[in-house]
Amino acid sequence: MIQARRWSQLILLLALIVLVTAGCRRKSSRKTTIVTGSDIYRTDNFPGSPADAHYTADDGRALSPTAGDSGDDLRVTFNGDRGVAMITYSVDSGGGDVTYAHYYGDGHFSPPIRIGAVDYDSDSETAADSPIIHAFFNTSEHASDDARSRDGDCLIVWRADDVDEGAATDDVNACLFVTYFDVSESENASARYGFQQFAARISAEDLGGEDVQAFGVLTDGLCGEARWGTSSNEYSYGEQTTSIVVVWVQREDNNGAAGFEDTALHAVRFDPAEPISEDLPLTPSADTRLTQAAFGASDAGTSSEETAVEESLLITYNNVVLFRAASDNATGGDDTTSFTGFGGAMDANDDITIQAIAFNLATTGISSAQSLHLVTPVSTDTIENHAFHLTLDGSTFTPASVYGSDEGLACLVVFTVQLVGDLDGQVDFGGELTSDASLVLSQLDEATGVVLGSTALDVEDVDITDHVDPSLVQTVISRNGDYIWAIWLETVDSTGADELALWGRQYQTTRIDNDGAFPVPDTLANTTSATFWMSGDLDGISVSWFQVQNCVGYICGAQSDPDILNVFFEHSDGTTDQVNVVRLVADVDTDPAGCVPTVTLSPFETFENGDQHGSGSINTENHLFAGTDSGEGGNVFAAYRDDVDGTATDDHRMFAERTGLGAGALEIDSAVSFREAFDEDILLICTPPGDNIGEFDPVDDNDDPDRAHGNEIIHVIFEEDEYTENDGSDEGAFRTRAFYTGDTDSAFGDSFSPNAGTLFEEPFTLELPFEASSDGEDLTFEILGHGVNGTTVGVWMSNSDHIYYQQFEASDPDSIGWHTEGDDNDVSDPFLVDDNTDTDMEDVEGLFVPGCGCNSLDYAMVFWMTYTDDDHDNARYRVRVLDGN
Repeated sequence: MIQARRWSQLILLLALIVLVTAGCRRKSSRKTTIVTGSDIYRTDNFPGSPADAHYTADDGRALSPTAGDSGDDLRVTFNGDRGVAMITYSVDSGGGDVTYAHYYGDGHFSPPIRIGAVDYDSDSETAADSPIIHAFFNTSEHASDDARSRDGDCLIVWRADDVDEGAATDDVNACLFVTYFDVSESENASARYGFQQFAARISAEDLGGEDVQAFGVLTDGLCGEARWGTSSNEYSYGEQTTSIVVVWVQREDNNGAAGFEDTALHAVRFDPAEPISEDLPLTPSADTRLTQAAFGASDAGTSSEETAVEESLLITYNNVVLFRAASDNATGGDDTTSFTGFGGAMDANDDITIQAIAFNLATTGISSAQSLHLVTPVSTDTIENHAFHLTLDGSTFTPASVYGSDEGLACLVVFTVQLVGDLDGQVDFGGELTSDASLVLSQLDEATGVVLGSTALDVEDVDITDHVDPSLVQTVISRNGDYIWAIWLETVDSTGADELALWGRQYQTTRIDNDGAFPVPDTLANTTSATFWMSGDLDGISVSWFQVQNCVGYICGAQSDPDILNVFFEHSDGTTDQVNVVRLVADVDTDPAGCVPTVTLSPFETFENGDQHGSGSINTENHLFAGTDSGEGGNVFAAYRDDVDGTATDDHRMFAERTGLGAGALEIDSAVSFREAFDEDILLICTPPGDNIGEFDPVDDNDDPDRAHGNEIIHVIFEEDEYTENDGSDEGAFRTRAFYTGDTDSAFGDSFSPNAGTLFEEPFTLELPFEASSDGEDLTFEILGHGVNGTTVGVWMSNSDHIYYQQFEASDPDSIGWHTEGDDNDVSDPFLVDDNTDTDMEDVEGLFVPGCGCNSLDYAMVFWMTYTDDDHDNARYRVRVLDGN
């Protein structure tokens, strides 16, 4: 299929071999070509505005102002796929960090505008440390004329220390402020380009130590689950907006003594339907304290320390906030509460639960707190209860654990880990064999927060300690939303020594009706399957890692059979590493009632002992192994690193393998002994993403063919030696092949571009070939990230000198697809991103791609830092934006 390289490319390859044989490497200075007369490395053809088009600061030399060094706390929020974004960051003013903001719309950035408030300490660095939130009003379909006139406006929520005004009821504490942005004034310099000059303070507590901790927003403008921490947030934005509620954890002094005793939730609401005033952009409601379920303890007054809300993390989903809460009302003891991590010792008598509060975004209605715990704790007894949000390898943030109406579900589905009724009174967390932490699925009414039912998904073994660790769980929803699989590692009671095994359980979702109604879901007994022990028994040897197939996800994901999901896992036997695949075939039929999927375990590939160590227990980083849908029949395509020599000498190469139609396995790297595949992550980019989910009737089994959406092109990006393995360096090059899944009649290798089979060609090198830095040293490239729009793929890379962009646009499998030097050869010609710079790049500050949809490429932004003076006293932001279609 793929024709052999042209003669000029062959000459280039021969020249490389000569250089390698001679033991030297060719060097070149920046922005030069190795092909005489070529236009390679042109700097004026990046598909976006020139970098200096966004130099909107006062001196026209950068994006950020000349006031001082810009900080490393850049926040960028896209408003869906509208081609608009809000940007904030800090600048060192000399006495402290102050915050600046830009609005991006109509292809350009506003000048930097400093945001502040009357009652805040501008010398405080609290605002710089705060994870600032940008929440847009998308009200084009709102019932209110006033709300529609605010379409595109934005709330900027930030935390900073206030000023001590000297009153007995006032002291310095971290407060919450909201700056309003009016998009109708975004071109008006006299109106500060739409940014409110003095923010509204929304937190009322004002005594010493009454600091705001984690804060977030509740709004239907969010896209799915959002997590809000004290130092970072994870959220995606862009849907229609009814109203916006800001919620936060507030430290409180409720007894008049110095210092705080209590932590509670507080909230204010911003209603876009409020009549428009010339004086005030939008008035927040009063600071409202939210009450948690106390289980017999006090949540008010001077004994409010008997309850507490965890300070470091809030989870919101549209109108619902989920939080960890503790209660303790020990008779004659210290009634204060505390929060411990998973497995840590608990304070005597503490009960820690996860609770939910729902807001009616169209009114001022707020529900009472609802506990998701499997039992109702009693805060006066010595029985311990504990609950945790899902995390990932101990981090605060994680793949989704909450699903609901944004995924088309008729109720909110929440996964937690719960310790229920530890009876031994020794507060040692799970000391009882009969009381180990369980993975729990809960169904909630999204409108009211009422818990419709909860069930433990794992099977407790009374002979062993077999708790579920919240960092060893992954949940995944099918691209059509008809089911969710929970996959986790948990100790199994083996015939001899126990080990971590792979477990799974399916949940049948209840979909929103076509008329928009929310049916009441069936009981969990009918919608959850049995618990499957999915890994075989290797006595005393635990599963090292598992990985759910790449590129799966709601709507945009790839599943060639919508009911099939594949899970890979590595299970050594002490002599070799064995990667296995579990084929999960979901049950989506609800008549008769019951959930009965099929689970099939198969060996996939064997490796030398220790070669497949993965990255963490959940190999989400694709370290050394990456698998996805093959494009047909729910089968799999995988890329992995393997040692090819079979001796004690390592010689690692990159391979690909496919099951089902067009099955095969072969080496896809350069296939030469002087290049080894690196011990690094493998990137799979799947195109095109989906745009609809089809329909399935679970009663009459009417199956819409649009439910299936398989991968058509799979890009495998990996790193191998740039020159030879014996040159004394560890420098590598990023190389790639595109796999066309539909070509099942050809030999497996002939379905790659460049061809990896009959007409074998080297893989395509993404970065600049033979590139050297300004000091003559070889450059080490780093991939910053990627975006996808249909079959178009963009990849951003950086080295110590510059940022580059490569783009793939597929025409047919016979075309290389990536941007090359010209028609005569296939040498990579990436676009220079940091163009029109008068000084070298100092640091890359981040790549930001749109979310909330399947197009993650258009308007993607990459920011970097440069100095604009000779003394390196003024670090400033610059930015380049990819064109939108």
